[in-house]
Amino acid sequence: MSAPAAAAEQHGVFQWYGARVAQVMEARAAMLFPVEIGGVHCIMQLDTAAATSMLYRPLLSEEIVQRLASAELRVTGSSGAYLVPPAGSMSRIDFGAGSERRCGTAHPGALVGTLGNDVFKDSALLLDLKNGSFDILDAAQMQRQGAGMDALPFAPDPALRGLPVVTLTDEAGNKRRMLVDTGSAPITAVLYYLDDWRRITGQQDLSKLESMQVTRWGKPALCYQAPAQVALSTEVVQVRRGDNIYYCNFMSDAVQEGNPVQGMLGMKPFGIATVVFDFSENMLRVRRQAE
Repeated sequence: MSAPAAAAEQHGVFQWYGARVAQVMEARAAMLFPVEIGGVHCIMQLDTAAATSMLYRPLLSEEIVQRLASAELRVTGSSGAYLVPPAGSMSRIDFGAGSERRCGTAHPGALVGTLGNDVFKDSALLLDLKNGSFDILDAAQMQRQGAGMDALPFAPDPALRGLPVVTLTDEAGNKRRMLVDTGSAPITAVLYYLDDWRRITGQQDLSKLESMQVTRWGKPALCYQAPAQVALSTEVVQVRRGDNIYYCNFMSDAVQEGNPVQGMLGMKPFGIATVVFDFSENMLRVRRQAE
């Protein structure tokens, strides 16, 4: 469960992590948030596509594992939010060499997992993409900060509870529900359905495109990218013609009958805006800033 933010406002600072994406070095590939687990400082990757936070067992020292039964996972540097890690929130994904550096007293500040939306339940997460800072806001703080922001409600679907899903519409009026994903920070969008991706990019033959190998939850997958031939938009953000759109073969796992989501919207279209994931009101709020 989460705690409401305190009355005093204090900006937290997240770290942009750089990584190579599609043969290009992206300085803003992931957002790493400071957390404290049982008194030990670690970091977690912010992932708004995850309704539930996840700790990775190979990245935790034994001292943290032993404290988990009673430890709080607390986001630090802001007014704060906390979460008592529930049973089953531990993943045993093999990270190979990376598992040699386990967060603990001997190695503080190491990566330990994915920070999901359950930490921010009943509050709002404000991300200042330009300055790399964040705030966790209660209702009164959100009312002050939200003045003048463009607002877009999350899709009103009980199956999507706790997830920031918005509708992305193309020039022909075709609509698709997109999960706004900070875990896909350096990209524009990923479309789950191959036919939809072909319609937007005009690409029909994947064999003529260069594929990129990526890792998803510890497993390899192939992705393809091509520029959009049409523009797409929500009420608060746009995907322009020429922006690269991805299709990945692991999306076949996501394409199931009745799936309420048809893709993921990365953070690239938001540029250096201030973005608020308001989980208390189920709203996405955006304030544009000059580039």
